[in-house]
This record gives sequence, C-alpha cells and structure tokens, in this order.
Amino acid sequence: MTVLVILLFIVSIIPSALYFGQGRGRGPGWGLIAAGEEKLGQGAYRETHVARWKRGAAPPVVRVAALSSFFLGQMVLPGALAAFVGLLAVFGERHGPAALWVLELSAPTGLVVAVLLLSAGWTMLESGSQAAFKARRAGKWAILHNVVLVAALGFAVAADPREIDTVILPCIYAAVSIAQAVVVLGAARAIEAYDQARKEDPAPVHEEIVALAGLG
Repeated sequence: MTVLVILLFIVSIIPSALYFGQGRGRGPGWGLIAAGEEKLGQGAYRETHVARWKRGAAPPVVRVAALSSFFLGQMVLPGALAAFVGLLAVFGERHGPAALWVLELSAPTGLVVAVLLLSAGWTMLESGSQAAFKARRAGKWAILHNVVLVAALGFAVAADPREIDTVILPCIYAAVSIAQAVVVLGAARAIEAYDQARKEDPAPVHEEIVALAGLG
C-alpha cells in the first residue's frame, strides 16, 4: 500500500505542476460570465435591474480533461525509453513475438498522442480559439491510435495465444486512453458551448477590463 501511495505521488508531480501552473482553468481567457441581476432603487419609478458579472472559469469537464491529459501525456518520456529498449529487444531476435512487434510499430503514434495531449491540456486550461481544436485533435488521435493498436494485438494473440500475457497491460492502458479521449472530446464541446454563450451574452468591455485586471 505504501509503495502505491509513493508511486501515485511521483506520477502526480508533473501533472499537478502543469495544472496549477496554468491557473487551474481560471485565467483571463475565460472572461466574464453573467451572474444574474441585482435590483437597485425602490418604488415603481426608481426600481431598476442591473446585470452582474463574475470571472469565468473552465467547466468541470475541461478541468478533468486537462488534468488527465497531463497524466497520460507525461508518458511521452518513459514511453520513448520503453520503445527504445523494446527496439533493441526486437532486433536482437530474428523471430521476435508478433505482439512485441506491434507494440514497437505503434510507439511513434503513441508518442504523438502523448505530445498532443500535453498541448491540448495546457491550451484547454487557458481557453482561446485553439482550445477546442487541440482538444478534438488529441481525442481523435488517441482513439484512432488505440483502436488500431488493440485490433493489431488481437490479431497477434489469435496467431499465437501464448502472447496473451504480453498484451493484457497494453490493452488495459488502451482502454483507459480511449475513455480519457472521450472526456477530452466532451471538453471540446464544452469549450465551444462556453464560447458561444459568451458571444450571445457578452459582458460590457469596461467590466471585463476592470475584472480581468484584478481591480474588480
């Protein structure tokens, strides 16, 4: 149990640093959003309603998608090392296991997915015009890569059932990655909906300037 806690702490260092370093999705890119109305004055002729605004923030699904993207994206370094070691093992045998060949051939696109997740996670938290695009791109790449990988590993096991032990962990990781990619795609939709809502009900320019300058 202690080992698992220590391991979880270690793998959380980089994602936490990136998540908090990017302001947890509370940066100026999220602008202001409507916070209801306030009634001012009394009487039939003096009463008026004034719109109130508050600092915007990333929707919960965006925060979850970004943080999980950092967790999976950080695998780019150990993934590259594992791919290099595996490459030596594969070329060290003339007839290496088919599953190992599949894993090695999938390594380049796996590293691309990791880099895209890191980029998408960072951009999602800061909002902006590229946030939804990068999130959707990373999610689609992750799903495509993992679906092809699982299918190829399935063929490898069908050809040689003894390789089942080799593919269990990669298939579990692929399932986790696909599930995370679905969350990232949901975050892309949430970002687009958020941006659309701000366009339809924009805050006054002077309100945004004061609030985002930290004066309001």
